[in-house]
Amino acid sequence: MNRLIKVILLIASTGILMLTSAAGLTVTATSGIASKCTAVMWITNSANVLQQTFKIWDKGDSDHLKIWRAVSGNKLSVDAVSSATLASKATMSGTWNLKGADGTIVPNGTYKYWIEICQDGPTPYHAVGSIVIDGTSKTKAGVDSTTSAANISNVSADYSAPATGSVEPIFPLSTGNLMKVNVAIGKTSSVVTIPHEKSLVVSLYLCNGIKIWEGLINNNNSSAISIDGIGPGTYLLNFASKNYNISKKIIVGN
Repeated sequence: MNRLIKVILLIASTGILMLTSAAGLTVTATSGIASKCTAVMWITNSANVLQQTFKIWDKGDSDHLKIWRAVSGNKLSVDAVSSATLASKATMSGTWNLKGADGTIVPNGTYKYWIEICQDGPTPYHAVGSIVIDGTSKTKAGVDSTTSAANISNVSADYSAPATGSVEPIFPLSTGNLMKVNVAIGKTSSVVTIPHEKSLVVSLYLCNGIKIWEGLINNNNSSAISIDGIGPGTYLLNFASKNYNISKKIIVGN
């Protein structure tokens, strides 16, 4: 089971917590099959090793998804978002969260996005494209190869790179009303003093700039943030408002 990040936001007065997805690769395509069918999308690295199955239609219970079943070890259980059988000539869309088989963010490199589609018959169709994950957002149209351009068409891959944090406040912390935020990340606790704001976006980053958590604090004078499931390492905790953008380095111990 993938590691889950559990977030608890305790606010002295009224507060709102919103979790957002920081980055991902969204793959879209059009089915050319004029009837309901089964389809699946997955990601491999450049060596064709499965990283994640991120979308499947008909829950993978077709024996004819031959390539995907071979790559996934002939397992029908997946970590994907499952949908009903794909409608006739429908648009397919799925988003990979940039995580590998171990549930952690993959390193930069070239990755392949795969699409396989089939009716109730012995011959599936597939398409595969490649894209470089490197921290720079980009869109790729088309695929590198396909067994049927008529049945898998209009393919695009839209890579949304992780945001990076800023470390410079716009004004000194000694000015204006201040607020204290009690932060607990993994086994490490800290108190951060920042200028008071009615609305703050709080984000947690890896040192390579990948955002792994984001929350929104509204209408508070003091708060406590607890993020569980974070392993040892160095992170950046970013506080942003319309007036400033401040980051604090957090070292999480064992």
